[in-house]
Amino acid sequence: MHPDENAQAVLEVDLDTRLQFGRGLLVATERRLLARAPGQSAWQAWAYHPALKLNQHDHAGVGHLELLDGQGRL
Repeated sequence: MHPDENAQAVLEVDLDTRLQFGRGLLVATERRLLARAPGQSAWQAWAYHPALKLNQHDHAGVGHLELLDGQGRL
């Protein structure tokens, strides 16, 4: 995060894309969404813009987050 950026919400995730357990983080600031996937050390970041959309789904007790822009899934 940038020094003048504030975390608005933090979510710890515990499954990777293969549904294997691991620790990851999702951080929402006033400017962008940051994510560190389970098992990864690098952060990904997406600046907010009008076409950015975060969807949440739940199936059989497993939550799923999906980030989309005007072109498709990010």
